[in-house]
Amino acid sequence: MRTCRGSFAVQQGSVDAIVAVQVGRTWRACVPGGSRSLAVLKNLLPDDAVTHAWSNLTFTDLSGRTGEIDLLLLTRVGFFVVELKGWHGTIAGTQQTWDVTGASGQHTRHERNPWYLTEQKAKRLSSLLKQRARNDQERRAVPFIGALVVLHGRGSKVELKDTAIAGLYALDGFGVRAWAMPR
Repeated sequence: MRTCRGSFAVQQGSVDAIVAVQVGRTWRACVPGGSRSLAVLKNLLPDDAVTHAWSNLTFTDLSGRTGEIDLLLLTRVGFFVVELKGWHGTIAGTQQTWDVTGASGQHTRHERNPWYLTEQKAKRLSSLLKQRARNDQERRAVPFIGALVVLHGRGSKVELKDTAIAGLYALDGFGVRAWAMPR
């Protein structure tokens, strides 16, 4: 597994801004197995002066706990912590718990809906930014930070109840077949 550290902004004229951070003269993907998904995300973002993205961030919150962020995204619509999940196979479950069955169907693991952890990271980051503000005006300027989960496991099948898909997206071109199951 390769590790990249760094941040960058998506600006006009940037070639591979979301795909990687520059390390020397080479570009490396920062999310293991995620370079293709980051490239697709890059192409979805507008090339404007507002949209910025930072990849593979780590922060330490007010309690001393670290948080890892796959993608921090600032757009005209809002500010988001984005969790990228390259899970393969069938993803089924409820608002709280998901069952991820491997593509072979042999092994099922139980996962908590990743949106909850992503939302907690967003809240912890928001609290940190507000605490670090120098005055009330700066504190009020800290925007709401939302949580998004993007599924990009090739050929995955998503069979989640409709209450479990809040903040959940699938990338086109990855063959993720998604639909909500009845309650």
